[in-house]
Amino acid sequence: MKTLYLVRHASAIDRETSQTDVDRPLSDKGREESKLMAKLFKERGSIPEIWISSQARRALETAHIFAGVLNYSAQNILINKKIYDESSGSRFLHLLNALDEQAGSCILFGHEPTLSEFAALLVRQYHTPFPKSGILGIVFPIKKWQQIETGNGILKMVLFPHPEKFGQEILKKSLKATLFEKNLELLHLLDKKTAKDMQDIIAKYSEKMTKKFFKRWEGEDEK
Repeated sequence: MKTLYLVRHASAIDRETSQTDVDRPLSDKGREESKLMAKLFKERGSIPEIWISSQARRALETAHIFAGVLNYSAQNILINKKIYDESSGSRFLHLLNALDEQAGSCILFGHEPTLSEFAALLVRQYHTPFPKSGILGIVFPIKKWQQIETGNGILKMVLFPHPEKFGQEILKKSLKATLFEKNLELLHLLDKKTAKDMQDIIAKYSEKMTKKFFKRWEGEDEK
């Protein structure tokens, strides 16, 4: 099992005439956002083993704030210029495939629109824009980073600077879509026509299973 966390940098100051985009630092608001989100992340997740950040100042400052809250050495944060320079999130896939196989988790600090594009590439039916300071956790049922490919990720965490319910709704929608597609694929291997005829039934049970799962997860179902 491998786990990837995607983090968008917090709010930065507006670009000044003499300043390049890559050099824009976090604003006071952005630093507070990062501290808050880092604390929420610490409460819900373990400390990632590999840390990678864009060279852009606002992303690197966000990574350093997270490192401080999670007691991780900022000196171990790897800087990869491709995170800032690449125009398409699809090109990040090779970064994951090349990670140390001994590590089970990685956290990547980057930018929009490439982060949401990358998330959509990894998780089927994910189409939500990535807000500043937002965090996504994606788990892959694989043994090696080299095995990560389009659509084989499962959304496990959504921490956005919005009400808690917003993140949960994204998780529910993603889980329901994943259950539907995986079950449809399995039945499709047995008989294409029957699987197609059962799509409505599969959709109904996928929704039912999702509701049941979240009730138990949130402690609302004692059975």
